[in-house]
Amino acid sequence: MQTIWHPDVSAFAGPRYQAIAEALAHDIDGGLLNPGQKLPTMRALAEDLGVTVGTVLRAYALAERRGLVTRQLGRGSFVAERETAALGADRDVIDLSLNEPVHARLGDYLRRALRNLSREADVEHLVGYGNSQGQPRHRRILADWTGHRSFPATPERMIVTGGAQQALTIALSAVARSGDTLLVEALTYPGVRNLAGLFDLRLAPVAIDDEGLDADAFAAACRRDGNKILYCMPNLHNPTTGIMTAERRALIGEIADRHGVLIIEDDLYPGLPERRPPTIAELWPEGTIYITSLSKTVAPGLRIGTLSSPAGHFEALLNAAQSTNWMAPPLTTEIACRWIEDGTAKAIVADRKATLRHRHDIAQTALEGLPYSRDIDGAFIWLPLPAGWTGLDFAAEALGQRIRVAPGEWFAIDPALAPAGVRVGLGHAGDEALRTALAQLAELTERRPGRVMFRM
Repeated sequence: MQTIWHPDVSAFAGPRYQAIAEALAHDIDGGLLNPGQKLPTMRALAEDLGVTVGTVLRAYALAERRGLVTRQLGRGSFVAERETAALGADRDVIDLSLNEPVHARLGDYLRRALRNLSREADVEHLVGYGNSQGQPRHRRILADWTGHRSFPATPERMIVTGGAQQALTIALSAVARSGDTLLVEALTYPGVRNLAGLFDLRLAPVAIDDEGLDADAFAAACRRDGNKILYCMPNLHNPTTGIMTAERRALIGEIADRHGVLIIEDDLYPGLPERRPPTIAELWPEGTIYITSLSKTVAPGLRIGTLSSPAGHFEALLNAAQSTNWMAPPLTTEIACRWIEDGTAKAIVADRKATLRHRHDIAQTALEGLPYSRDIDGAFIWLPLPAGWTGLDFAAEALGQRIRVAPGEWFAIDPALAPAGVRVGLGHAGDEALRTALAQLAELTERRPGRVMFRM
């Protein structure tokens, strides 16, 4: 029998899914919920709390990782027995929900860089207050790296940031005002929703197709309500893996120019793939804020990104950088720049690419016959689902088999209109775990007939 549980999440801080998980832990500790009790369905709890089903899915998944909840295939979610909770339930879950770069052995590179730094007399400047824009030498090196790989950046108009997330925070805080509408792709990076909430922005989804952002839909959105900012991912789009064509990029730039719309171009894979079209920022440099990062290609933990600005917005962006974090860490920026100068960064990228190609070979074998989308330089794939599935239902069933994937609803501005699909990460799990999980996912798709191709 299903438990009637009406959690009070108002006392718990953080995102709603975390608050729900905390409320669950609180009520278990307080004896309101007992081991073995069946929890409400995700849809029932979502309606009760006035949240999305995706929020409840994330809450239950977090509770399961903490050992508070167990899932039984076809039966639902249950309060874990004490022994299960004590051991933790996450250790045997294969997590394919993450967009992480494939593993590369960076320890030797890091030790060498730190040894070399330790032998130099003048290193104290790397732990002091620095220039909010980034040290001139660092900007020259990072601009050269970016310029050779994607967008011909200008050091004078570049700001070094603590990763792409901080760069996006800087951009929105500088160019958006409370109540503004931010145009985004219909499926987009989930973190932009949190930033929209932080800056009190309204998100307006724009349709996408096989070539990227739909030009007619974008033009119509530009005409509505005086919308003036677009955030998009033309290169290795998250979650569909799509790459916007050169013709479409030029058209999007022309439409934006005609309507006075500023573009924030998010490119986490600079220079990948090698056959990529020019960036929108290259085609329309005075109307595009270009964001990139070393996280997906070199090293996530360095937290080094860059923001390249049109001349008319540079001062506002620099002021926002000073207000949000003052500066990117000079020490880790120095390590990143030395790796670029001595060829280490290039070697790391090549190593990751080789490993990733092997992971794609695993996926191709395990998912043979399924209409999934990929790019061999991307660390994830997009798996459309057969008729009858939703992304949330599929993700819930996969989690019951100890596999975690990211449903399309997580990326949709309007989850009710999300295509039936899941993003499957190839970077986090090892080869054997990935092979096993993908084979199980392929079997799961066969439980309902009528495979369909991805449509947006």
